[in-house]
Amino acid sequence: MAGQFGRYDDDEDDVLAPKEPQVTSQDPNERKAGRALRIKRRQEALKRAEQPTEETFKEEEPGPIEQATTAAAEELQRLALDGAAKVTNVKVTTDEREVVRRSLFSEKMQYSLEKLEMEAADAQTQYDAITANWDVMFEIKDPLDIEASIKEQKGKCDELLAQKDQLIDELKSDLKKMDMAYYEDLDKQDKDIKELSDRIEKQITIMQRAYEKQLFLIEQAITIEREVLVDHNNKRWEALYKQRDKEEVAHLEYKLEQLEEHKLEVEAIMWDHHAQYREAKIELETLIQELQKELEKLKATCVINTEKIGYTYQVLKKREEENVFVRSQQKRKLNKMSDMANSLRSKIRKAAEDGALEEIKADAEIVKLMQAMDDLEKKCRHFSHVNNYKFSQVWRMSAARCGALMRRVRVAEVALHAHILAEPPPQAPPPPPKSPLAKYDVPVINPNASEVNTPASKVAEEAKENLVRHILQLVADNTGFLVEDRLLKLIEKYPLTSRNLCTLDSIFMALEIQAEEDIELLCKIFLNYAFCPICIGLEAASDIMDGSTIAVREGHALSADDQLLMAEADEIMQKCGDPKVSLATAESTSEAGSLAGRRGRGVTVSSQPTLVSSKKSNPFLCPLGHNLEIESMQVLTALNEFMAVFVPPDKRKLYDIFTKMLVLRIGKKYTRRLVQFTEIIKCYLCYKMLLTVYFTVAVINDLAGTNESSPSNKPLVRRTKDVLFSALAFPLAMFVGVTFWGIYAVDRELILPKMMDAYFPTWLNHVMHSNIVVFTIVELATSFRMYPKRKFGLSILTTFMLFYVIWIHFIYFKTGSWVYPILSVLNWPLRIFFYLFSLGFVCGLYTLGESLNQSIWAKEVEYTVKSEKKKAK
Repeated sequence: MAGQFGRYDDDEDDVLAPKEPQVTSQDPNERKAGRALRIKRRQEALKRAEQPTEETFKEEEPGPIEQATTAAAEELQRLALDGAAKVTNVKVTTDEREVVRRSLFSEKMQYSLEKLEMEAADAQTQYDAITANWDVMFEIKDPLDIEASIKEQKGKCDELLAQKDQLIDELKSDLKKMDMAYYEDLDKQDKDIKELSDRIEKQITIMQRAYEKQLFLIEQAITIEREVLVDHNNKRWEALYKQRDKEEVAHLEYKLEQLEEHKLEVEAIMWDHHAQYREAKIELETLIQELQKELEKLKATCVINTEKIGYTYQVLKKREEENVFVRSQQKRKLNKMSDMANSLRSKIRKAAEDGALEEIKADAEIVKLMQAMDDLEKKCRHFSHVNNYKFSQVWRMSAARCGALMRRVRVAEVALHAHILAEPPPQAPPPPPKSPLAKYDVPVINPNASEVNTPASKVAEEAKENLVRHILQLVADNTGFLVEDRLLKLIEKYPLTSRNLCTLDSIFMALEIQAEEDIELLCKIFLNYAFCPICIGLEAASDIMDGSTIAVREGHALSADDQLLMAEADEIMQKCGDPKVSLATAESTSEAGSLAGRRGRGVTVSSQPTLVSSKKSNPFLCPLGHNLEIESMQVLTALNEFMAVFVPPDKRKLYDIFTKMLVLRIGKKYTRRLVQFTEIIKCYLCYKMLLTVYFTVAVINDLAGTNESSPSNKPLVRRTKDVLFSALAFPLAMFVGVTFWGIYAVDRELILPKMMDAYFPTWLNHVMHSNIVVFTIVELATSFRMYPKRKFGLSILTTFMLFYVIWIHFIYFKTGSWVYPILSVLNWPLRIFFYLFSLGFVCGLYTLGESLNQSIWAKEVEYTVKSEKKKAK
């Protein structure tokens, strides 16, 4: 390898000597040779450019480093190919084994499917034969033949089942064989993997050693070439240093001669430059003075801009803090709503399962009831036909006799009025109906209702509805950042009203608006930003009219087109800038306050005593009766003000808990809370006190009254007992038991929180909500009572429920707490629906008690009804 670098071993004198003939030489022969060499090289370069790159590189002689790297690459490639061949041998073997296994498996699966299809066809044939025999069996009348046919059918069914079991056993055995084959394949796979890992480890070891060896050879070649190049370059640098010293001495002498010449030229130039410098200095001084003046102006402008930027920065910073707070609040709400959604999903799933079971039971009961109703209708039609026939026979027998008697009475009546009273006889009665079941057609006079003008209250309600609808539309249009994008994509295909409802529901959920009072508060705050777009230019118009009277129409009398035209005219007048129009700048007076300033949008309309009526002003209309509007830019400001005032239900609960903690610490508030709790307990024990009153009356009846089934004369205590039990005790006891334990099963916090366990232990809870149901049913089954008329009993029950609801709300408005926690969860519409459902359920329980009493004491009820009819006659 040292011989390759022999071309660098030259003498020190020949280092800088040119190795080729130069074109710049003094010798003409050398110049000719240099030109010829240049032409030859140009031609070789053109030929090399035309040749492909591979041939070009082949002509170049590779260096020692290239030779070493080429040899190393060939050796490493050979070793890598050998290792890959060893590794892929295992893969080829496993692939071949898998191909064989899949072919066998597909054949076996095809055979199994054909077998299953044949067995299914055979089974279907047997099943059709069994099914066809059922029709033949229905025609057989002899019990012995029926039994023999049934045994034959049973034998065929057993054969079919045995055939199915045999097929199942065969399939199970095939599955076991497949499992064993699968385990064997797993063992083979483990062995192949182990062998493959051993081969890979050996190949890695061989490649590591080969890489180390080739790397050592390449490093050795690089070291040798570097040493040769360093020696050659050192000799060349020494020769260059000597040549530089000679050239520096010659260059220094030449520079000294030029320096003298430059001194003379510099002196001449310096005098010229001095004159130009004075002229330029004067011009620059004047320019500096002008620039200083502009600088002062810029400083003043910068100070103003810095103050504006600081103010804007503070505003943006405050808005950013508000956005961070709102974002964190929305995240908390989102987490809470996700938890609620998960709980609701579980409840819905449970309710769906229970509903499916109840639906199955209800379907069975409906089928039974429908059959019973069909039988009852047949019986009713039969009895009705028989009774109608008997009654018509009796009617025909008595019709002629009654007609003769009526004619005699009419003759006597006419004679009496004509001869004794000397008066014209009265009008004859209408003829009797031909059929006893005919109905008289009574003409009904429907007087035309007179048109009534719309009262002021109706106008106020319409104005309020319009303003509330306008506010909700603005909230839905300008608070899209509170609505998820997925929801907006889902509701795109629905109409505008449905989209607004979905958007408002999502916005109210984000803002935690749940009750009607919250919406009233929102509308109240938005009302502060309302203004009348029509009345903005009325003051200017009054100045132009020179005292002419203005005919004012109420807001509800203007059509939508008129209002739109008036609004457009006002905008045109403002844009044109008529010098005769003068608007007073907005400054809220002591009478109008902040409300008038906000409604005017920066403009205050002068008072017009001749136009304002003496009636009471409507807050939802302007003084002239026009509808109010709100600008879109004020929506977010009003919402910020609303969120500052509004307290969400969760925070309200926290405030209540905090208040309760303070109540326990402070003596006066503890007494007040104790009074509230006493009021709640009074309302909660109202049903129990009612049952106590009933059982007290029952004891008095046992001591002083009578418990006979049908006494000749019922005392007052007995009648009172029957009415109390029928109208109040039974339906209310059943209602309390069913609703309490039903809500308790869903969520006990909605009816009896755990914090009440200290006052109502478990045994007392069962005494108050379980025993009353048992004792009431026992009372219904052991003692007879006569139910009053249904209208009378339901009126008593409805009156009691109404007063009880009033009492609950009285306690709520007095103490601020609901007697039953479920009422605090519901909003007012759901609360009203809950009251109506409870009332209907109680009325249903009253009807149930009446039906049970009639079924248990049927004889006594029938006897009592007959005896009452006899007394009435």
